[in-house]
Amino acid sequence: MLLKQLSVDDRRDFLCIAELLSIADKPVSRVGKHGLAIPSDALRIAAMGPVLSMFMKKAPSKTIPAGTISGIQRNERESMAMAELISACCKETDGKMDGTPDRMDRKGIEWSLVKRIGRLPIETAEEPAARATVALDVLRELLKDRKAPVPSVPKLMLFELMLFALTKGSISSIEWQLLNEFRHHHQLENHIFNDLLERAEFTHREAQKTLAIILE
Repeated sequence: MLLKQLSVDDRRDFLCIAELLSIADKPVSRVGKHGLAIPSDALRIAAMGPVLSMFMKKAPSKTIPAGTISGIQRNERESMAMAELISACCKETDGKMDGTPDRMDRKGIEWSLVKRIGRLPIETAEEPAARATVALDVLRELLKDRKAPVPSVPKLMLFELMLFALTKGSISSIEWQLLNEFRHHHQLENHIFNDLLERAEFTHREAQKTLAIILE
């Protein structure tokens, strides 16, 4: 894995984008029609998950309203791949991967996406076009004013993001749009994008063949 060649700030941004790729097109869970009473002790609040915990910090109340997004339904395979990326990126960083006032961290990505989905009408919140719009908004916020120190950095990040997106076997339409927005932001030419995609797909196929041989 090439991620260790990135700076701490670039690794943080990479994890944010990978997190966005992993949840951008996933269904959301919502609080039921009777709402949800907020527990009094901190442990039970933490057990409610990061989205509801953040909701309570932003809008303290005794009850969470019905229809409030309670979380995002993640793909198990992608979650495992995400855990591997986090482990690779966080090595030798001495806890410097948390967000800063001018840099969002991975945990902030989910909340940023959920906030935007929550503003959509419930009947359209799961539509691909609507989800693509809010996901691209989050990505643009993350990439705003970001400039790569050398061209190899966004190429490396894009290759690893493509590999991550291929974890479940194919790249969804929303993931395609996010990857293309990343390419556009860093002004990478189409042939570079296509070459990196070809290498990512080849690497993914070879990894699957190797795994099949091991599991025979």
